[in-house]
Amino acid sequence: MLYDDRDWVKHYRPATKTPWIGGSDGPGARRFHELFVCDDLRQPLETNPKAHNFGLIGFACDEGVRRNHGRTGAVDGPIAFREIFAKLPANVPEDWKFYDVGDIACDDGDLETAQKCLGKTVENLREQGIFPLVVGGGHEVSWGHYQGLRNSFPKDHLSIINFDAHFDIRSYEDKGSSGTPFLQIYNDCREKGLPFSYSCFGVQKLGNTNALFEKAHELGIQTVTSDEIHERLDHFHSAINQATEYADKIYLTVCLDVFGASFAPGVSAPQSLGVAPWQILPALAQIARSGKVVGFDVAELNPKFDRDHMTAHLAAQLVSSFIHRL
Repeated sequence: MLYDDRDWVKHYRPATKTPWIGGSDGPGARRFHELFVCDDLRQPLETNPKAHNFGLIGFACDEGVRRNHGRTGAVDGPIAFREIFAKLPANVPEDWKFYDVGDIACDDGDLETAQKCLGKTVENLREQGIFPLVVGGGHEVSWGHYQGLRNSFPKDHLSIINFDAHFDIRSYEDKGSSGTPFLQIYNDCREKGLPFSYSCFGVQKLGNTNALFEKAHELGIQTVTSDEIHERLDHFHSAINQATEYADKIYLTVCLDVFGASFAPGVSAPQSLGVAPWQILPALAQIARSGKVVGFDVAELNPKFDRDHMTAHLAAQLVSSFIHRL
């Protein structure tokens, strides 16, 4: 059990009811704050094996952003997300279950242990038939989330689809950062003799050096730049089809810095030439309808630099849109 792991107990924070408040529209009209049950993973959850079960886990961490010399503040992303998400309408089947299972926190700078604890949490949710919805935190969340999914599906072709302005395949030595998670995953796949399938959509030409583009080519990363999304939307959707078709299971991740700064100012690295939400939402729906997604996260929500909660609203609406298209 997770509570026998001292590291996990040290980093785990059970859910609280504080952010799950909002108005009510009467019978038959539900919002997410009326559906979510706050739970403590030190006890087994009561799930419905015949219905969709969702578990929200926060990764309250921006140690990876700090190591990557970015703007810190994403540690508060999970709470900001909950406060907005709670008020959104939930037009889902009556038997769907939603659990807020709390946060994995990184208060001590020990990112590597926090990532392992996140992985164990994701694995625990999957064992209980619960779909993990993870909210960061910096994009170092991906190395932890992936570890849990890989342990849950050791024999499946687990593909990664990332909407991001950056490849996040920077070189590292003994410690990673928010700029290294997908190189860490590549190295893990190579060590285990597993295929590495990674698609990165929305990449900024001016946000990545030529060396990173060359490395992406060497690693076989399927790439669609933000320019191509703006100019060749048909090419983008064809790439989405290709990424979903050949996967057994999909790990889906969205870095909020893929969007233009007018839509997502509250991120570590805002993008003046980022994509628009309505360019990405149909792609998310397309991926959701594949039935192959086994884990979804949103990264780089940084309330410290947000304006009027715009980025938190965007993150919440992305997750809601994904859920409603399953």
